[in-house]
Amino acid sequence: TTLIIALVIGILAARFTCAQINRIVREINLILNNILRGDFSIKMNDKRAGDIGRLGGTVNHFSTQLENIINEIQSSVSDLHTASNNLSSVTSTTTDNIMQQNKETELVSTAAEQMSITSNEVAQNTASAADSSKLADINAQSGSDISNKALKGIQHLVENLDNSARVIQELQSDTNDI
Repeated sequence: TTLIIALVIGILAARFTCAQINRIVREINLILNNILRGDFSIKMNDKRAGDIGRLGGTVNHFSTQLENIINEIQSSVSDLHTASNNLSSVTSTTTDNIMQQNKETELVSTAAEQMSITSNEVAQNTASAADSSKLADINAQSGSDISNKALKGIQHLVENLDNSARVIQELQSDTNDI
């Protein structure tokens, strides 16, 4: 009878232990599923003794770190979007100014040619205006080159953003695998 009592106690202890382990596994599963949905608010009880408490602390730390990383990425994407919009606006304004400057330069050049016919003095002023026109064209080309470099910079940032998105997807896949 002592053997039977010991066997019953052993079975009850094993069932109790299995129930505790199953409850902890369900709790971890719930937390990880919430993380997958972007909800980092549920934390595991890390006050338990032993390995279970340490596991709870690790899961909570993982959740917090992942949330911080995602928040930083979202902030960076928002900053990048704002900078891209600002750069686009500046580029558009610069292009409009260059176009207007080119039109005005053409008008000055035409007027200078007409005035050169009438007198030598006006011819000297026309040469000066032509030099100014060339300088304006050089400046306009320089502005265009700067705009092109800025666009290349944006393309590079977009590539980095795509790489970040890929890393996030891999992280999510790794999280799913956990």
